[in-house]
Amino acid sequence: MNHDIMAAIVNAGAMEPLVSSLSSKSASVQMQAAAALRNLLWNSALRERIAEADAIGPLVRLLSSSSVEVQEQAAGALMNLSDTLKITDAGAIAPLVCLLSSTSVGVQQEAAAGALKGLSGNAANKVKIADAGAIAPLVHLLLSSESPVGVQQQAAAALWSLSTNEGINAMIAHAGAIGPLARLLSSRSTSVQQQAAGALGSLSLNSASTVKIAASGAINLLVRLLSSTSVGVQERAAGALWSLAMNDANKFQIADAGAFGPLVCLLSSSSFVAQERAAGALMQLAAVNTVNNFKIADAGAIEPLVRLLSHESPIGMQAAAAGALRNLAANTGNQVKIADAGAIEPLVRLLSSSSQEVKKQAAGALRNLAVNDANKVKLFRAGAIEPLVRLLSPISVGVQEQAAGALYSLAANNASRVKIGDAGAIAPLIHLLSSSSIVVQEQAVRTLKNLTSSDDLKVTIAAAGAIGPLVRLLSSNSIGVLEEATGALRNLSVSGKNRAKVADAGAIRPLVSLLSSSSALVQAQAVEALCFLSTNMSNRKKIADAGAIGPLVNLSASHCVGVQDSATKVLDNLSSDDAIKTTIRDALRPVSLKLSHETALPQGAPAQVRMPQPDDIPLLVSLLKGTDEAVKKWSAHSLGILAAHSNKQKARIANAGALQPLAMLLKEGSEDTKEQAAIALALLGQCEALTAQIATVSQSPTPFWMRRFFPVRTCMTLHICRPRRRPESLIQTRGQRDPALRY
Repeated sequence: MNHDIMAAIVNAGAMEPLVSSLSSKSASVQMQAAAALRNLLWNSALRERIAEADAIGPLVRLLSSSSVEVQEQAAGALMNLSDTLKITDAGAIAPLVCLLSSTSVGVQQEAAAGALKGLSGNAANKVKIADAGAIAPLVHLLLSSESPVGVQQQAAAALWSLSTNEGINAMIAHAGAIGPLARLLSSRSTSVQQQAAGALGSLSLNSASTVKIAASGAINLLVRLLSSTSVGVQERAAGALWSLAMNDANKFQIADAGAFGPLVCLLSSSSFVAQERAAGALMQLAAVNTVNNFKIADAGAIEPLVRLLSHESPIGMQAAAAGALRNLAANTGNQVKIADAGAIEPLVRLLSSSSQEVKKQAAGALRNLAVNDANKVKLFRAGAIEPLVRLLSPISVGVQEQAAGALYSLAANNASRVKIGDAGAIAPLIHLLSSSSIVVQEQAVRTLKNLTSSDDLKVTIAAAGAIGPLVRLLSSNSIGVLEEATGALRNLSVSGKNRAKVADAGAIRPLVSLLSSSSALVQAQAVEALCFLSTNMSNRKKIADAGAIGPLVNLSASHCVGVQDSATKVLDNLSSDDAIKTTIRDALRPVSLKLSHETALPQGAPAQVRMPQPDDIPLLVSLLKGTDEAVKKWSAHSLGILAAHSNKQKARIANAGALQPLAMLLKEGSEDTKEQAAIALALLGQCEALTAQIATVSQSPTPFWMRRFFPVRTCMTLHICRPRRRPESLIQTRGQRDPALRY
């Protein structure tokens, strides 16, 4: 249509007579006038003038005409008008909804659906259209085999527009729209395919609908549409798959449908929209899915994704591409490939983007890439530290989380930690310890924990005010935060200059309470922190008064080497005070008794097992000298039980000649037998009259704490009972730890 001619018609004064003719008594005149206005309205410059000429009211009234042709032209004219509020105020919605159910299938339904689609661009109108009962007849138009292509297109478009309202989205799915929309993906009309794919993409934002869409068989059809000759269809299909891929089960279906190759091809499309949506779909498909990560990389996605990071790309495309690379880089096999493709420098540049989403995705990608040691060096050379530190400032929670995580990954050695500290990271990281987001807190305290491993930064971090916020985090409900906060305070307490500050900040009482934590790592780091703090004389009474002795005594019998050593060192330090020493000694006796009773009976014990009696002592001592290893082990175990009860029984055991064979078992027995013999000697050594004899026959060093609690070196209980290897539970923590780091 020639817009110049249209403008000339209006300028010649045709507007008022045409509007007046809408009220003619002749249906033919009404139809011709409405048709003329409908055509004029194709010129967007004339729409406002026609609306101001009061054409809307008469056009709305003609929707109720007895003439199908009049209804069609009036609805078509309203479809082309842009002033949705005036049309709604004129009462157009109800008659337009009625036209959807017209018995005469044809263009008036197409025009009515198109008009409703236009009106639904207004958020308030969406609700009014749904309340007027439009959803069911729109879905029916999708189902009807008699519906022309134009009707299907406009009905699908209207449902797509309405579905952007969350509540109406669920209503559309409940009305049965998903199946018909999925079938329309196979339409011969690319316009219908485009609208159906767009509607399904919008409906898939509802998690319940996502499952139904996958069950309808839409995924395979959408994947085929990625190779359509229509760019619009490609865009809508990629967008729908992006949304559907947010469901983990759908990730596998989309992969099985062969989506990776076509999506990678779309990364080089002439359409920015297609490129962005393809990158977004790949981003979701790669999220927390190792299998897809490999397949996407093998499909050749990495290099085109890196190209999309260009400064010439739209912001949305940059965010989607960086997000896809971020998820792919979670796989260690892809980290070197992404770096070799030249991703690091453009990602570092995107840290200064004007878009928060781009910054978040770029920082997340660098965070994952920095797990690789070679990539760490490349990130330093690319100047990543300074922009990452800037992102710690109050911007958005997501950006702060990823930036702090990236700095954590980079802080792999002392030199890099010092560089991060010099770049000004310490103050903003301390500020993030008070973030309202637990995730941000955890990332910030993780990074600080790594930085506090540097002897060069311990005093600096404390002086910057980190201790108080770290102590407050000891009351967190998050195990992850507790693990990192106790580790950071442990590291700070290594420095003698910080110990008084840590205690003065109120750390002792919460650290003591964490000795009973369900996390082995929290326990280990809390007891290590107390070990360093207890070297200060002024802190020892505070530790004892906080109720530490009972938990420390329990941990001194731990099966974990590090916890055991640290707990006994704290007790050793505390025992320099005579009053505390007495308390510790009293606490140790019931633990020793409990240990003797709770030690499992050795394999090979006599079939008729009973608690040993004092009269059994001579027999048990003679059995220690036999040749059966299992019997010797059981005999030593039984003597330990008897020795725990009283000094009188200890003396009877010694007088029966048990000390020498028990000492021999420390040298010649199996590991389990040595353990039982050591426990028995430890318990016998609690009798001061026997300590000299035991020291003479055992000729073995004693755990250092024993020399404070018992007068003479008596046994090797803690040394022999401990595991020969450091348990994995202490080495592994939340997430994979860098073995180069000190914890």
